[in-house]
Amino acid sequence: MWRSLALTLLVGACGSKQSPSRPPPHVPPPLDAGADSPARAIQDELPPDDVPADDDPPDEELACEDIIRDLATFPPALPDDTPERDWNLAIRAHVIEEDCEHGWTFEHKQCFATRGVSACAPQLTDLTERLAKLGELGAKIAAARAKPAAIGCKQVVAAHYGPPRWQGRLEGFSPKARNQMIADSRSLMQKACTAESWKDSTRACLVLGGGDLCFFATRIRRMWGYPADGSVRTLGIPDCDEYDAAVTKLAGCKNVEAYTRESLLRIAAALKANIAAAPPAERAKRAQSCRAALAPITDIVASSGC
Repeated sequence: MWRSLALTLLVGACGSKQSPSRPPPHVPPPLDAGADSPARAIQDELPPDDVPADDDPPDEELACEDIIRDLATFPPALPDDTPERDWNLAIRAHVIEEDCEHGWTFEHKQCFATRGVSACAPQLTDLTERLAKLGELGAKIAAARAKPAAIGCKQVVAAHYGPPRWQGRLEGFSPKARNQMIADSRSLMQKACTAESWKDSTRACLVLGGGDLCFFATRIRRMWGYPADGSVRTLGIPDCDEYDAAVTKLAGCKNVEAYTRESLLRIAAALKANIAAAPPAERAKRAQSCRAALAPITDIVASSGC
């Protein structure tokens, strides 16, 4: 029962916050950690209003996982001797699938299903450009791995959470609160990188500014935004502070199974970080997310006797 309630909370509480395992819809992975995941999906060409309904494409499902094949042949192609080829292929799989799911028209999908990569991929110039940048990043990662001292966890934190990355972020918070979130974000990443033994390719990617892209094809939780999940102690929004207090209280209740308690804490950390990252004018409007998230917490408290 608790697990079901926790899942309900996850869907209702996070609002625009996405599951750690996937990026936001229609936003391909950023190649520049200094940018806020720029939308680069292909613009669909809409048919004119006077096209008869009978001329519309057939309403049939073409699953991206079924039509995407031969990742290495998407332009620019990846020869066997490409630097960091395995890493590149793993990231390509994610980039291309996301592009297919959120940017390809029915005609694009039908083309890949019937004619293949060589005939259809050249139409997707934006995707080709992003895959080219991915190849450039792979070459830089290969070079960086040759210098282990330059890609340690300390260097990862300095690159991902260095002062330039915080420019224009966390505005509206007091200097004390802002500095605390920055310090906690850095500390959390340092501990995770060390304790989880992040791979050298991941560390090199982050040092080189690959940002969120570096976490795809890994088991690392995508919690390293600005600020990081777990770095926000209070938002100063009454509804959110009430929600946070309720989660903290419930997390100490032994009547609720550990899995649920841990899930609720992770959800709360992600929700608070999501709200803190919003512009000041938008932050207060997110109080409704906290109110929605509080409801299932109240239900669990009532049914568990906590």
